[in-house]
Amino acid sequence: MWLLFPKPLHRTVQEAIWPAARRLSRTSEVKACLPYSGYDILFYINIKRYFHPERKIMLKHSGTHEIETERLLLRHFSPEDIQDYFAWTGDPEVSRFNMEKPYQTLEEAQAALEQLIGNYSRPDFYMWGIVFENELIGFCCGNEINEDIRSICIGYGLKKPYWNRGIATEAARAMIDYFFSIGFNRIFAYHNPLNPASGRVMRKSGMTFEGRIRGGSMLAGEICDCLQYSIIKDDWLKRKV
Repeated sequence: MWLLFPKPLHRTVQEAIWPAARRLSRTSEVKACLPYSGYDILFYINIKRYFHPERKIMLKHSGTHEIETERLLLRHFSPEDIQDYFAWTGDPEVSRFNMEKPYQTLEEAQAALEQLIGNYSRPDFYMWGIVFENELIGFCCGNEINEDIRSICIGYGLKKPYWNRGIATEAARAMIDYFFSIGFNRIFAYHNPLNPASGRVMRKSGMTFEGRIRGGSMLAGEICDCLQYSIIKDDWLKRKV
């Protein structure tokens, strides 16, 4: 049986739907179908885990741990990062191909940063600030988690002066290695067709092009196509040998 919902807040859905869903689950499997953005997809997984506690979840969520690479430090954001954070989240050039519009004021960026930092207590929240030569220059993240098939989507963004220097690729590879180490089996990413530079990052990170997803993303508030790439754990391990 399918239950179809609009896109409310996660907690509101739990409070409104779970009592009825529990009754239905006595005679049928209950699933939830959500239009997703970021972490709303987790509600679908939580429903299945709630009614099927015997399921073995192989992911070992450990949250946003600090990662060091040859040139980069991937770390938590902090309130002191607000000026650097606003430097790219308020830049229309950087935000051009993101789903979110650029922040217009420092106050908007600060509210978003505070909300982001508040999520670090969650073991399934993955968001890093990218530090290069002691400067915070961007972010990288993992979201759209599917516990059943152990997949996660990665993303990244940098201040414009740091484009085309291999930094996004280095951060992406670090995330891929980390996510496979904690139990994920498939890592994917997608980009707007008008942003081929992001596709080059995905290919250089070891991902394989899967195809064009029509109407699969948003740009400036409008639905648009996206190009998707992925890599599975076995292929990653073969590349490392």
